[in-house]
Amino acid sequence: MATGKGDVESFIRFEEGNLSPESPRISVKLSAPSHLSLTLPYQIRFTLRRAQSDTRDQTCILRWSPTIDAFSPSGLVLLRHLANEGGYEIISVDHYTGLVPLPEKDAIVVNGHNQSLWELALGGHVSFVANLPERYYRVLRADETYTLLYPGIEDTMWEWGRMKDNLGARIKREVSFTPGQRLVIPGGDRVTFTAESEAQPWPDRARVEASDGFSIANSQEQQWRLNQIKRGIPSPISVSERVPGTPALTVTIVCAVTVQQQGTFEVVMKVKYDGVVGHANASHAPAIIFHTQAFVNPRDPRHGFRAYRSRDKGRNWESCELDDGSLGASLFVDGPDIVVSVAQEDMNRHFASLLPGEEWSTKLLLQGSDWSCLPDDSVPGDVFRYSFAGTALEWWDWGTKDDHKDTFVSLPPWLHGHVTKPQDNGGRGTLMVPGSDVVEFVMTE
Repeated sequence: MATGKGDVESFIRFEEGNLSPESPRISVKLSAPSHLSLTLPYQIRFTLRRAQSDTRDQTCILRWSPTIDAFSPSGLVLLRHLANEGGYEIISVDHYTGLVPLPEKDAIVVNGHNQSLWELALGGHVSFVANLPERYYRVLRADETYTLLYPGIEDTMWEWGRMKDNLGARIKREVSFTPGQRLVIPGGDRVTFTAESEAQPWPDRARVEASDGFSIANSQEQQWRLNQIKRGIPSPISVSERVPGTPALTVTIVCAVTVQQQGTFEVVMKVKYDGVVGHANASHAPAIIFHTQAFVNPRDPRHGFRAYRSRDKGRNWESCELDDGSLGASLFVDGPDIVVSVAQEDMNRHFASLLPGEEWSTKLLLQGSDWSCLPDDSVPGDVFRYSFAGTALEWWDWGTKDDHKDTFVSLPPWLHGHVTKPQDNGGRGTLMVPGSDVVEFVMTE
């Protein structure tokens, strides 16, 4: 239900002018896609940033949670764009029906693992992502444009010092703070999106939503749509798609010719550095370093592994989906991105460095002693073909690991995601990796 109209600025509750002289200067930034599907997850990235120049040089800790400070009555303001009239209309979101209110905490005991307690040094920041809750979807209409505005907050749950200096301390909601001591996080940042209905409805939508709820239905519909794209079977990446001046990488995969119905089975992937695209003398090519995640957990449905099965000794083939979560399962952790050195030893499985002619390899387990990625109805005699369709590396650079001892990138907190910063790979060309040859194996008893 609409409750008011105006321009965006009229809905900001706390501005720069409300900043307190005795508290840290914190800002909140939002980023999200410009299109929202009414039946798919919509992910918003929140970034808390401390000013480089502040009232004190001292580190601070504060409580900030998307649940409490964004997706709540005092949080994000939902505005509908008025196309004909101009301006914006505020849309109220029901934060109460069917929801159990979180208990208001008057204090937080610092233990070093508090999910909503953050430490910020001068110029520091933390980022995390959260899905837009169901209650917002319920008031959206297809083909309308909306803005989610962060209005700003006045928060009293903060303290000077580092986490380790405050272990065991109680950070209280001090109503006795003077105006100069209250932490004001100014509003104004926003994301704008157009709500859209999917052209082709998911056939199982109503059933899954009724049994498992809206959020799970969104996730399952997203997976179904990815599978639909895969079944379109676009052509693998070809050698002609390599970008001149970038490293030339070639992928080969090898495996046994048989897989026992109750035995382990693995595929070995080898990535060879052949030189520089468009340069004839490979021996003079410089060393390279790259993030390996795009090989085992590619982002584009066109990329990654493909499997086919024949049940009539190779006369007819059908595409089959492998439950390959073990190859690079997505694990989402609500926390800030992690900054890592690409050269540190415990990152060896995530970053590889090669000279011309050298190979990086990894093993992909398709079947264990008591589980399998192969289809559940597989039986002896089934023949499989398996191939790598290619990928695009989101981060790579020239040089060895010794050259990159001081190179740092940001990864999601679960580490197995893709590099989040730098987002443009330093302006270097996209490294397209062509698909591999096909391997074939047959299931035996």
